[in-house]
Amino acid sequence: MSSFPNHKHLAYWAGIAPGSNESAGKKKSTNMTLDKKYLKDALVKAARAASQTKVTYLNRKFASLFSKRGPKKH
Repeated sequence: MSSFPNHKHLAYWAGIAPGSNESAGKKKSTNMTLDKKYLKDALVKAARAASQTKVTYLNRKFASLFSKRGPKKH
């Protein structure tokens, strides 16, 4: 983590930060390199595991988002 100033920079570098991938009503490509795909998978798995812990901030946040967005999409 010392390579990145904060968690937002890491998320952007890993390709999981939301971006502006649309211009003039046309969607731009959002392909990512293969090496970052593995990092993204690991970060998503860690976040999902943290969301399933009991009585934590992440669990409450996940429950709040889940009620608004619905189940995980594949």
